[in-house]
Amino acid sequence: MKQKILILIDGSNVAFNRRCGKKAMLENIDLMMLYLEDLEKGHEIEHEFLVDANLRHIINDDATLQHLISENKINECPVGIKADEFIMEYFYGNEETTIIISNDRFKEYKFNANDRLFRFMIINDKIIIPRLKEFVKKNCNEKRDVLEEIEMEKINA
Repeated sequence: MKQKILILIDGSNVAFNRRCGKKAMLENIDLMMLYLEDLEKGHEIEHEFLVDANLRHIINDDATLQHLISENKINECPVGIKADEFIMEYFYGNEETTIIISNDRFKEYKFNANDRLFRFMIINDKIIIPRLKEFVKKNCNEKRDVLEEIEMEKINA
């Protein structure tokens, strides 16, 4: 059955995919945001970025990260609790409607829903996520615009 899907993104994992020396890169998060915004255009998908609290100390652009957090585009986890814990807690309560983007395997959480875990690469400033677009087409409702909704209501009335 097709449904609305929430994508949880391990933002710290994304930021560290390509590094600037020892610093995580905010540009990686920006690229992922653009990729997901494009994916969301045709489907009922929402996404949430979760990052570890310490990311602000090890990212190449803390000011922009703090701005994205204040704009609620990124969720910063409380100090002392890894984003992975929140990702797993949410996922196990909502497995049917949630997928995860991360290169982490979550072994310490005995994670075994690998069909709901999507690994990624950044190649030449492009996000590559094998199987994700096919998964979305198969499992997510397509978005309808307001006029289409009104027409469907008229037909069903």
